[in-house]
Parts: sequence; C-alpha cells; structure tokens
Amino acid sequence: MVFATVDPAQANRGIRAFVVEKGTPGFEIVKENESKLGMRAMLTTAFALDDAMIPLENCLGQPEDGPATFRTALATLNTTRHQVASMAIGIAQASLDDARELLDARRSGFASLRWSRIEVELDSFDAQLHRARLLARRAAWLLDQGRPHAVEASAAKALAPPLAERVCARMIALLGSDGYSDEFLFEKRYRDIKIMDIWEGTGQIHRGIIGQRMIKEAAAR
Repeated sequence: MVFATVDPAQANRGIRAFVVEKGTPGFEIVKENESKLGMRAMLTTAFALDDAMIPLENCLGQPEDGPATFRTALATLNTTRHQVASMAIGIAQASLDDARELLDARRSGFASLRWSRIEVELDSFDAQLHRARLLARRAAWLLDQGRPHAVEASAAKALAPPLAERVCARMIALLGSDGYSDEFLFEKRYRDIKIMDIWEGTGQIHRGIIGQRMIKEAAAR
C-alpha cells in the first residue's frame, strides 16, 4: 500500500492510498534487503515507482476522501507508537536483567561501596523502565477501549526509547569488554535500540504533540 499525492496543489487533500501489486509495470525492487546498523533480522526493502500505472480499482476510498485518507495515515501511527515503546522497554529490560546476573556473579570483585552504588543504579533503571511500561500499557488499554490515546502513545514513545538507549549503553559500560563483545547480546541490543527513537516519529515530534494538546486543553478550560 502506497500513500501518494495526486494533486500537490491540494496539499494533504490530494493524498490518496493505492494498492500496488507485484508485477505492476514501473514497480521495481531496488534493494531487497538494506544493510543496517541494527534490526538486521527485519527485512527492509527499497523500491521505486517509475511511470507505474495503477488501475482505478486499486485506489482505496473515493476522491472526496482525501482529508480522511491523510488523517487515517496519521491515526495509524498512533496505533503503533506505544508498540515501539514496548519494544524498546523489552530490549532494555533484557539488557538490564542479563547484566544484573553477570555482575552478581562477579560481586566479590567489587568493593562494598562500589557494589552498593551499582545496585542503586540498577534498581533505579528498573523502576524507570516500569514507569515507561505503564505508560505504554495505558496507551494500549485506551486503544482497546476505542478511546482517544494519541497523547498517551506519544508520551510512551517520547519516554521509552531514550531511556532504553541509556540503559543499554550503561550496561555495556558496567560490563566492560564483555559488554562490548559479540559473545553476548549487549552490543546487538545497543545497535537495535537506536532506531526506536526514530521510528514512528522522533522524540521531538512527540514532545511537540504533547505540548500542543496541553495548550488546547488549557484553552478549553
């Protein structure tokens, strides 16, 4: 499915959704699998459309549905943002749990004061991930209830990925060479986590969404 502008003069009113089928003349796979820093298990394909003729019956909706089509595209992101937040939380939690286990096995090598500081840091990260998890679940619950959830989804997305990146980076630092080695999954998780802050809108976008909603609600009161 491709969203494309049929009339640039109409701005978002000119956006339509099309089903582009395999084998359509002018539809070309440029690169079957992009080489990426992280998320290498996810297939990412680049394609091109060059004078591709799409049958009218492959157009989704009616011409007057332009604004609705654009809103539908944006609304789709609201249903996936908390999912990306959940993915980030899961990756960070795995790094935190695995690091805690390895560090605990080496506990005798730390001075008591140093170990107590590590414990406090690990517990703090665990609590922060729990808070982010509750935000993501709140957005998911509202979505299931058919209630507005854009702000909650943006809040979860704005909070979770940067937090998860800090957790993954810190676990690598605490484990030293083992954290950096590909013998363990810490370096892979660190590579995977970076895209989470970019997918479905960057943190700056979501903080803007939250701020705009707060201003509207304040004005309504």
